[in-house]
Amino acid sequence: MGWYNTYPEYFGDRTGSRIADAMDTARGGQFQTVPNGYPEGAWYSYDDYTCDYSCQIHEYFYWILMANIDALDPAYTNKCADSEEEWHVCTKDELKQIDPLAYDLLNNQGFKLPTNIPIGNY
Repeated sequence: MGWYNTYPEYFGDRTGSRIADAMDTARGGQFQTVPNGYPEGAWYSYDDYTCDYSCQIHEYFYWILMANIDALDPAYTNKCADSEEEWHVCTKDELKQIDPLAYDLLNNQGFKLPTNIPIGNY
């Protein structure tokens, strides 16, 4: 996992990294294992009991990255609507508003992360 090992302070799949802090905020608290239920207001509520804390971070990274490049935009796909029990931030604008820690991590720290949906024409 390149990003996780190269920038552990930011993307480390352990407590205390910036992505872990953002995920804990998105889940409404720090849960080392999947809770029986997430607090009201949580916007990331992954409930796979086989997925430990670091696995939860990997899943969260997927969701925030996809939202950040608008790959979940309802104009293109039903993925966000189909996954609303787990995640319901569908666009970059929503990410900025709902999950500012994740938005800041992906957009304001100087990383060269993808910014567009891969479509094969570059």
